[in-house]
Amino acid sequence: MFGIGDPDVVAVTEAQKEFRRYAAVLDAHLEGRRWLVDDRLRAPDFAVASELHAMRHPRFASISATPPVFDFGRAMAEKDRLIAEARRKNYREVLAGFDRVAWIDGRAAFASERVVRVGDRKIEGDQVLIATGCRTRIPLIEGLAEAGYLTNPEALALQRLPSSLVVLGGGPLGLEFAQIFARFGAKVTVVEARDRLLDFCDSEIVEALRYHLRELGVTFRFRETVTAVELYDSETVTHLESGKQILSDVVLYSAGRQGATQALPPPRPGPAAGGPGPLPADGRPRPCPL
Repeated sequence: MFGIGDPDVVAVTEAQKEFRRYAAVLDAHLEGRRWLVDDRLRAPDFAVASELHAMRHPRFASISATPPVFDFGRAMAEKDRLIAEARRKNYREVLAGFDRVAWIDGRAAFASERVVRVGDRKIEGDQVLIATGCRTRIPLIEGLAEAGYLTNPEALALQRLPSSLVVLGGGPLGLEFAQIFARFGAKVTVVEARDRLLDFCDSEIVEALRYHLRELGVTFRFRETVTAVELYDSETVTHLESGKQILSDVVLYSAGRQGATQALPPPRPGPAAGGPGPLPADGRPRPCPL
């Protein structure tokens, strides 16, 4: 610290004595050990010790320093526990602290314009705010339903790591899951109808992202349209318009989202929102597109 006068010589002397006393204990503890650089403890020893400690005491039990290095099923169980804990701390406990907010756990549906039913309970309000999130919008692809596919909730609930995965859609969600499963060790192929990823982002950022995903082993098929999906033995075959076929363990569909409004009543006649994308923010109420 500057500007507070000369140091207290007596205090400094006492501190040096304490330092030498503790240093002597540490020297005795480390005597006879082998070091990385020379015969003394150096910065590289601290760096390696930190890595070794992290390997021997991993934060997550699903990751270990000895084979098997990664346990997918255990990782999914740890993920579920983390999410449950985060929901409890960030939502339930926070909302419980508000006198005029009630948490009701259940599936809601409209009983009338201003009344919502949750089980046997009816809740009435002057205004109803719909914040139900989104769900995957599945297109009509020949054989997709019969062959089976995953959306993001099912992908996060898997108990076995697929050896290979085809991701239909190169948007933010598709790329996130491509990165997740590639890091887990799966062979991942992303099929994208456009000629580039994330056309709403800066091209240099997108190119850097694509580079890192390719470093993870992710394969990209641009300007490709899926024409059909079928089962072949125990695997899935994805047929592309170009004539190419991709064999994989599973297919993850992530090429479109729509409002999770299945429980809402049919929309009344009026101006529509106009399909996918952001809703107009002009303050006028509109029926939700179902």
